[in-house]
Amino acid sequence: MAEFMNKFYFLLIIGIALFTGCKKDNDSPQLVLSDSELVFNGIETKSIWLSVQPFKKCAYQVTSCPEWLEIKPMGGSFAVDAIQELKITTAYELSKHGVFEGNIVIYSTLGEKTVHVKGIVGDVVYYDFPDTLDVDVLVTTKKFTIENKGNMDFSFSLEPANDYISIANATGQISVGKKKEVEITIHRDKMTETNDYQSAIYLKVNDRTDTITVVIHHLVERKIHLESDVVDAEYSRKREMMVYVASNPMKLYLFHTKNNVIESIDLDFVPTCVSISPDQNYAVVGHDAHISYIDLNSKSVIRTYNVSCYVFDIVFGDNNWAYAFPKDESQYEIRCVNLSLTNDNETLQTEHYIYWGSKARLYPKGKYIYVSRYLQKYSIKNGTAEYLYESWTADVSDN
Repeated sequence: MAEFMNKFYFLLIIGIALFTGCKKDNDSPQLVLSDSELVFNGIETKSIWLSVQPFKKCAYQVTSCPEWLEIKPMGGSFAVDAIQELKITTAYELSKHGVFEGNIVIYSTLGEKTVHVKGIVGDVVYYDFPDTLDVDVLVTTKKFTIENKGNMDFSFSLEPANDYISIANATGQISVGKKKEVEITIHRDKMTETNDYQSAIYLKVNDRTDTITVVIHHLVERKIHLESDVVDAEYSRKREMMVYVASNPMKLYLFHTKNNVIESIDLDFVPTCVSISPDQNYAVVGHDAHISYIDLNSKSVIRTYNVSCYVFDIVFGDNNWAYAFPKDESQYEIRCVNLSLTNDNETLQTEHYIYWGSKARLYPKGKYIYVSRYLQKYSIKNGTAEYLYESWTADVSDN
């Protein structure tokens, strides 16, 4: 009866798939199996049902099978739209007890399919658990599962390797086919440095002990007092350096996070925003009606440009242009400044308008900038920003 019901449900699923259809991208014919995993208890016969969806003539063959299984038939073909059955029977040596595992590989003219198989002979304690737990820097508790996959109930106990972790419900019993969720607590007060800390959990079942490795990523928060305000900032991963601007005093600061060293560059005007060049060697600073072009290596202002707006935000392009975004309600265009020129170097975006007070970011690979408010996309391949389109959702393509 169970076998009949399995076949019924498989036929029902196939029928629904045929009735509802599928997207064009998934319309290529493929061999469909009723199961991707089978578990045998002792001497037992089970079936796998095969079909082709959408239908196409094809042939198939079982090319690999564990020696403790017999399969009939070992191959066949689909000449008409139908469902075919493979009968799989265990063939253990009855003197052998334990857990047997392997894969059945079915090769067809439409591709290859694999069915994972497991056989349990005799009274077997068999369970599954993670080999490793990876704990991120913001995590204070972590859960994992122990699953009873054998045919006997068993008791377990858990023991931490050190005081970096503690375990709630460290003992228990798991019935056949059931799972037990375990929660560990991370004691970050025991960790004094930014580092990856190692711990372990010893899982004991009967006379066997298994080890679950625990890797804890830890970050020690360090604070320093700044002698200024922070108007705007960007971080250079490559140089491990925070670049920020302050209005009191009017400076650009280089905060080297690795050694807490702070360097500064004097500015001639009150800064409003800052952007680092993609190569992270230069920066541009926005002001009211000005832009400062700065060399971060020599810690000097290369040049100061006039611009026709109060610069609310700024983007340093990968083409040695700066893109200034106005604050005022009466201004709706990006100021595009060619940093390679000394005079007459400002142009306005082509087509469309931006919203005043917009923020913007450079596409990671360059070539485009994205502007907030309806997420407008602009090409900067030719220097002056060229409007492409706007969207309610992000588009990170290269087109």
